[in-house]
Amino acid sequence: NGSGTTERSAMIGDLPRFTFFPYGGRLGLDFHINLYFDHDPDKGEISAYDCGDYSLDAMNSTEALVQSMDHKRIGIPAFSVLDGVVLETRDDQNDENVERVEGTPSNYVSIDHGGGLEVSYYSLKQNSVLVTPGQVVRAGEQIAEVAASGYVNWPVLGFWTEQDGVAFDPFTGECNPGESSWMNQPEMPDINDVTCIDFSVTTENLDAYYAFDENWRYQPPAEGYVSMDNDGIWPWIRGLNLPANSIYSFQFFDPAGDLHHDTGWLWLNFGLTSYDNWIWWFYFDLPGLQETPGTWQVKMFINGEQQIDFPLEIIAEGDPTPNRAPEPITTAIVPSNPTSDDVLSCEVTSAFPLDDLDWDLVRFRYLWSVDGVVVRDTVSAGLADFLPSVSGCGNPTVTCEVTPSDGMLDGSPSTATVVVTGYACNADLDCDGIVGGPDLAFVLANWNSADPTADIDGSGTVDAADLAQVLGKWGFCQ
Repeated sequence: NGSGTTERSAMIGDLPRFTFFPYGGRLGLDFHINLYFDHDPDKGEISAYDCGDYSLDAMNSTEALVQSMDHKRIGIPAFSVLDGVVLETRDDQNDENVERVEGTPSNYVSIDHGGGLEVSYYSLKQNSVLVTPGQVVRAGEQIAEVAASGYVNWPVLGFWTEQDGVAFDPFTGECNPGESSWMNQPEMPDINDVTCIDFSVTTENLDAYYAFDENWRYQPPAEGYVSMDNDGIWPWIRGLNLPANSIYSFQFFDPAGDLHHDTGWLWLNFGLTSYDNWIWWFYFDLPGLQETPGTWQVKMFINGEQQIDFPLEIIAEGDPTPNRAPEPITTAIVPSNPTSDDVLSCEVTSAFPLDDLDWDLVRFRYLWSVDGVVVRDTVSAGLADFLPSVSGCGNPTVTCEVTPSDGMLDGSPSTATVVVTGYACNADLDCDGIVGGPDLAFVLANWNSADPTADIDGSGTVDAADLAQVLGKWGFCQ
């Protein structure tokens, strides 16, 4: 392991950097990296790049954890992290493994990214691979979907990097010094940064539900309405990062807004154990909760910080329970001022984890368009989707429309738009292959406006800088 990382550090300056983690989600929200390359050569000992214990003995890759098997079944894309040529693929293996068994074959895609750099993307979904050996792929292009094939016991995206045939760790730190392979290296999870990623309420006995080991990998039961004839409720919360000796409290507010019950501070995980990925459940049989119909409000705190604040619908026995569409969302394209070199990410930026009042598992339709022409249309359980860098004449307008759905009802779509700048021939505004009179006339006709096509440099105003672009690139596009 050490020789591989040393060799990589010595030549990183000559190779392209990774600008994003190739998983269709938002790191630290709907997925996290839970296992890193092991740098301790001693058997039975582990040391990740920061000298911490987020690894397995002799592990020589990186794994990103999917929330549940249900998310995997909806689908979460895996992308090529750089431009390259596909070397090998496999996607005929079972993709819902629940035990780490040595020698279990994985579905994977291996890509030659040039300069001796090879990346393998593994644990992929059966029959999801979209590329073939010899095919040229671009950074940000979908190659498959994530799953639980191979030597895993949970859905993950495996990310294996090799330099000249030697596995190396793209992350650098105290136990792996040198230059990082990332343009902006993703941060190691902070165990004190408690983050709620999902929660709900059910009337099903969760002690009995989790007595079956296989249930841990799936979404827990959830109910949008609780009938007054039930004995009690079982709230549950799933999260990332939880230090040892954490404490929690719940507050219940009745439909009038009055505080009905406060549990006070209680131990959550008393002892020395901390968790990077966890789920906790609770039981409450509160006098009055099943006697007062209406919308209650429930708040939950961990270590003094509010984690959840959600409505709890208490209804009379026999009342209708109509399905409700997902909550409204907002979206953003990152980066917000892209150039023709940038892979684009369309991210859901709100309504998480309270994304559906019935606690249905929400999936998102990502509809990408360039200058009004649809270039990608996909459905994913992830909070982000990627698009390869956009090229063309002028300053193309890229739009991403995201529509949430619970599988039965669609929520309201949200749209984000950016203008891509930085083309060598970006002054060819009419796309005829020549920077000439019509392009000059268009700039002058929109002088001092914010027209996105005439605003060649993306400054927000059509001005002398845009005129200089036209005059400086006069003639045939090269």
